[in-house]
Amino acid sequence: MSLQKKFNKLHQEIVDALCRIEEFPEGLLPHTVYVEEGGDDSQECGNSVYNLYNLIKIRKDGSCILEHPKTGKEEERQLNKIITDWLIVVWDYYLDLSGTKEPEPTEKELAVFLYPVESFERNATDEEIISGWEDGSVEKLTPDEFAAMINDEGFNGSADWVRFIETEV
Repeated sequence: MSLQKKFNKLHQEIVDALCRIEEFPEGLLPHTVYVEEGGDDSQECGNSVYNLYNLIKIRKDGSCILEHPKTGKEEERQLNKIITDWLIVVWDYYLDLSGTKEPEPTEKELAVFLYPVESFERNATDEEIISGWEDGSVEKLTPDEFAAMINDEGFNGSADWVRFIETEV
């Protein structure tokens, strides 16, 4: 993944996290933020400028209310238009005020599950398959182990269903 795609993904994750806040702690909003916008006057020559706003409200749908501090005029915008650094500042301040800890990222890996045709429906849920693995009736392999099994002709495709599931490490 390119650095730009990683950056955009992080930006969207922060927006999504802010939109999931159920109750905003007292003192979080209004909060200073900056939005990059196209320069209108002759001094900016069409270059982007960073404009200061007060973030007044965050909505679940990703929109927000920004207030221009000089005029007091409020306008609806999209939260994703706010500069990433300022979204992080708002998120960190939310964590501080709410006493919430940021969840640790979970690392996932792709696993191959072989589950017996005689014990499971083809469309068994991931939860049923993982439960079967936990009780010993389902086999779990890495993709490399599964490829080796197929290449060594040790896989009987008529006895087992195959499912690829992302699992936590």
